[in-house]
Amino acid sequence: MNLIVVMMDTLRIDHVGAYVGDRVRAKSPNIDWFAEQSLLFENAYVGSFPTLPCRRDLFTGRWGHPFNTWSEMEQDLPTMAEAFRKAGYATGLVYDTPMFMTQGAFLDRGFGSIEWIRGQGGEPWIADDRIEIELPAAEHKVKAEGLRRYLANQSRRRFESDYLVARTMTEAIHWLERNYTRDRFVLWIDSWDPHEPWDPPQYYVDQYNPGYVGDEAIYPCYGEWEHFLTPEEHHHVKALYAAEVTMVDRWLGHLLDTVGLLGLESNTMVV
Repeated sequence: MNLIVVMMDTLRIDHVGAYVGDRVRAKSPNIDWFAEQSLLFENAYVGSFPTLPCRRDLFTGRWGHPFNTWSEMEQDLPTMAEAFRKAGYATGLVYDTPMFMTQGAFLDRGFGSIEWIRGQGGEPWIADDRIEIELPAAEHKVKAEGLRRYLANQSRRRFESDYLVARTMTEAIHWLERNYTRDRFVLWIDSWDPHEPWDPPQYYVDQYNPGYVGDEAIYPCYGEWEHFLTPEEHHHVKALYAAEVTMVDRWLGHLLDTVGLLGLESNTMVV
């Protein structure tokens, strides 16, 4: 039995039709189709909520909160990947979530192959002061420093296939194409999307708020939105998030199609 785990950060339950039906706030046909074929958890609780503590819980099977809130994973704790690798599984990690490496979290420990998709969340990747960065909203409305780094990282982007979730899922597909004939494998795919910044192609945004003109707080400040956004801007932020979810759903669909194409449905658990 093989195992594929797909982690999609910050995906709200009210944006997945499989959970809320007609009250859904985004189009997620591939997630909904997958849910129809699957065992669906409807009463689940997280041990730790934020990015790093949540991964620590999942990788070690131990409670993180409140003992390890936002710190590196303890190096003496055995991990899921180490256990699978000792049992003879091929282990792969494909991720764009920046904290895996940039904050020394040791979350990659135990994986036999690691693919880091660069450029997410303002992590230091492309540094070129000749790149002209124009913020899409007034500086006081967004996390300006991190957003400028993020936009520099995306300066080479031209097509949807250049977006981070597309690059991450494509690399995961390549991993499966290389490894699907193995006797046993574990692949962990970690996409930070639909976490902010929310900047999907315009044709996704137009599905939710067509014709909008104004500031786009794609990486908004945290806090009470009334302090820095107008109601129209706030509505557009929600549209940006929904559009991001729909883009993520599309690329998850490509991954699921590949699982079927490679004949992995009968011997692979997808979580």
